[in-house]
Amino acid sequence: MLANVPADDTKKIRQAIRNALDDRDMTQVELANIMGEREDETSRAIRGNDGDRYDRIRETILKLFNITLKH
Repeated sequence: MLANVPADDTKKIRQAIRNALDDRDMTQVELANIMGEREDETSRAIRGNDGDRYDRIRETILKLFNITLKH
C-alpha cells in the first residue's frame, strides 16, 4: 500500500500521525509499546524510511488511528 509513496504524501502521512499522537496525548514510545514494535523502528517508520518493515509499521499506525490517504 505505501511502497513508493511520493515525498509530499510521506510528509502528509508523517503529519497525520503526529497529529493523531498529539490528539491522544501519546508518545511514540507508547505507540511502539502498544504495537509491540521497537521505538526506534516506529520513529523511522513515522519519518518515512523506506523498507517493507517500515511500510508495515506505518500501515499498522494508519489503521490504528483510522487515518486514510486522500488523493
